[in-house]
Amino acid sequence: MQNLHNIEPSGFHKGQYTGYAHGSVYRISRTNSSRYSETWRAERRTGDGPYTLYAATLQSMSVKLETIPRRPQRATDAEIREELRNEVTNTGDC
Repeated sequence: MQNLHNIEPSGFHKGQYTGYAHGSVYRISRTNSSRYSETWRAERRTGDGPYTLYAATLQSMSVKLETIPRRPQRATDAEIREELRNEVTNTGDC
């Protein structure tokens, strides 16, 4: 395998790879489905739900992982409390 900066062989599953993109981890494996013949599939399973990519080669998968848009950063608990406090004071409901 050619050295790819965001894909490495899996240490736990033979024939599978691990891909990285913007702090997310993807499980990359070969698929032989009727829709995608002899391709690579990358899956991310998080609280946001599954996210799947398909590519013909690992090199093209690496490029796809690079072009994934960065997910918006989640608000911290302190920011959420401050926003709720502002909503209550702005509406006058107390």
